[in-house]
Amino acid sequence: MPKTIKPLSDTQIKNAKIREVDYALSDGKGLQLLVKNTGSKVWEFRYTIAGKRKKSGLGIYPTVTLAKAREKAESYRKTIAEKIDPIENKREDKRIKQKEAEDEINTFEKVTEKWLETKKLKITERTIKRTLKTFQAYILPFIGKKPIKQIEKQEYINIILRMRDKGVIYYAHKTKRLLQNLLNYAEEAGLIEIAPTLKLENTLPKFKGTNYPHITDVKEMGKLLRAIDEYNGDISTKYALKLAPFVFVRPTNIRHMEWVEIDFKSAVWKIPAEKMKTKEAHITPLSWQAVEILKEIQKINGCYKYVFISPISTIRALSENTLNMGLMRMGYKGVMVSHGFRHTASTLLHENISKHGFHSEIIERQLAHAERNGVKAAYNHAEYLAERKELLQWWADFLDQLKKS
Repeated sequence: MPKTIKPLSDTQIKNAKIREVDYALSDGKGLQLLVKNTGSKVWEFRYTIAGKRKKSGLGIYPTVTLAKAREKAESYRKTIAEKIDPIENKREDKRIKQKEAEDEINTFEKVTEKWLETKKLKITERTIKRTLKTFQAYILPFIGKKPIKQIEKQEYINIILRMRDKGVIYYAHKTKRLLQNLLNYAEEAGLIEIAPTLKLENTLPKFKGTNYPHITDVKEMGKLLRAIDEYNGDISTKYALKLAPFVFVRPTNIRHMEWVEIDFKSAVWKIPAEKMKTKEAHITPLSWQAVEILKEIQKINGCYKYVFISPISTIRALSENTLNMGLMRMGYKGVMVSHGFRHTASTLLHENISKHGFHSEIIERQLAHAERNGVKAAYNHAEYLAERKELLQWWADFLDQLKKS
């Protein structure tokens, strides 16, 4: 017959003496009290599951009383009867509680902060501030404090529709795009299961605004080029406007162009990453016409840091609105702005692909705003350099023909 184990009593436990080595007092059915040589008394539950012998601590006596230890042991027995390992079950419960706690911490506002942190190497600080300002105005007041896992798709949609109802259609579209970007990040980071897709084609009207004012009529473009040649204002402004059509980079890059960035021998302009909106270094080939323009202004400004210096200080670059003011003085207010040269180039180059023979991706690479997926993320900043050099020379020759016509 199997040995009968007499259940423990509180008196027996209290009177258990300390020995030189640890020993156990059994309560039966796997529950025992380990009396340690240090004086502590620890509850243990021993069991067998899937052919493996295991043990689990149930707490220290007297914090965990005899009655409480028996209650825990009985709970373990029921779990084992269902062929579930109580230790693994306890670990899973702990993991779930930790995950729930993390979910509570990961509010939409906190996820926004994490998302913007990842964007710092890709976009400028100014763009990050603008994005945060948009979120603070239209999103955070409504769902900022809510755990992102608890936010339903309809809540995001309601934010966009609320903006639609206020008539801010442009910002509704912008906010929808930013929201989708953030939600995609949250999915990739494991903060939500699946990023909802915010389409809204049938409920959000298309934005009818225009891009930066720009010229796409070739005859009008020829007139503008001649007007720039005849401009009698500030010399740096004139030459910056002369160069802009040939390189179609962002106006801020032209204004802050430095002589050290120009390689006349190779006929390239190397724009460092910190100056680019994309935070990625960019090489712009220079046509012979662009090189000539730079050599002409070099005779005047070659001793300064910046190629196009401010009219009021030789150590400062042209100010933000200088180029636009120059165009306005020539009579192009509302017709053309400095940023418009990029749109003009993009439009006319795409319209003339059959003539120059370069595909759209090369044009977009020169514009330095082509979308890049994970495979293309680690691209070389000199990508398609040979093709872009030919493209820009074709474009420069094309502009010369427009100016003469």
